Amino acid sequence: AQIAEKLSKQLNFINDKITDNYLRHLEKWSDILNKMESRAAKLAKEDFAASEINLKIAAARGAILKANEQILIQKAKIYSVEIEDEESVGKVFSKARQELRDDLSSLKKDVMEPIKEILRDIHKSFKALTERTSEDKPKVTEEQEEQNE
Repeated sequence: AQIAEKLSKQLNFINDKITDNYLRHLEKWSDILNKMESRAAKLAKEDFAASEINLKIAAARGAILKANEQILIQKAKIYSVEIEDEESVGKVFSKARQELRDDLSSLKKDVMEPIKEILRDIHKSFKALTERTSEDKPKVTEEQEEQNE
């Protein structure tokens, strides 16, 4: 019984540690989105078409909210190891460990990675927008700079 309790605690500790890490990532990503949002607002003031970026930011915020819920559900999940006899300890623990691994893996693949991709996409959109618009702006020559001084 002590072994089962110890193994269960170990699995639950791992679950807590990883889900806490995922929650920290979501916080960082929310901060990044705040910065992107203010950058998009600045671009909009400069007459850049940032509406596409704003839609992507809104989608990312929605994904982060859903991810937060799913991570909290995973965090609340309790993994217990029920040992019937000493011979089955390894098999039962392996099964519980694999269940934890599968749960965390699907959380990463289905929840965290898509958000990461959305953030990358927003970043690329900013880059494309600023590159496109900087090419459209007339270049200031040295002569013009001297005249402005």
